[in-house]
Amino acid sequence: MAVNDTEGTPLSLRERKKQRTLEELADCAARLFEEQGFEATTLEEVVAAAEVSKRTFFRYYASKEAVALAPEGLLWERYVAEVADRPLRGAVLDTLRTALLDTVEAMPPGWEERFYACRRLAAHSPTPALREHTVVSSFHAQSELTAILERRLGISSEADVRLRMLGEFALSAWRCGAKEWVMGREPGQIGHPAMDATPDPRDAATAVRVRGGRERLLRRVDEAFAAIPASLALSAD
Repeated sequence: MAVNDTEGTPLSLRERKKQRTLEELADCAARLFEEQGFEATTLEEVVAAAEVSKRTFFRYYASKEAVALAPEGLLWERYVAEVADRPLRGAVLDTLRTALLDTVEAMPPGWEERFYACRRLAAHSPTPALREHTVVSSFHAQSELTAILERRLGISSEADVRLRMLGEFALSAWRCGAKEWVMGREPGQIGHPAMDATPDPRDAATAVRVRGGRERLLRRVDEAFAAIPASLALSAD
């Protein structure tokens, strides 16, 4: 069966080979990072496990951090493409919201387990490199979203801060919702000891099942978007 792109168009043989290499590098890296730790694993070990050269590696990933967080990188790539292709109607934040939810829902099978594992890897890393990469990649996605909105709406983000704020809101909703899901929390249970006890990241499949899988991840992110108006209206009076 031919592999399809996000629009359902069959990929060429060359594109399928590239996709397999991309996935093989990410899978080999994830396995080594789980077994040895991110810091203890060298790039030489990753390329050897995938049976490719360093030159080939750098055609697909910019760094060891990028391959460690490949599931998140794939999400941003597809989300930005989805927003670029989707018609803008009504409230722009609603478009960003539905585009993100639809993108997550359409991710490949097992993506949520790989995403959970990479987020827990970053959380448990003794050095800040992975966490910093997560922040930088999300800011890059936000910048791309802002550029798309500028083109689609004919408004400069330098003159109108609302475009930059829309990107901030969308990415903040994702970060908050995804964090609640990774931590296993339900609304109103923040700080609950039982909910904060997370399984070892090596057991990602079990952890994801406990957390309700992709369906509950979508719910947590949707709830975060829904909380934006009330957050802005929150008063200390």
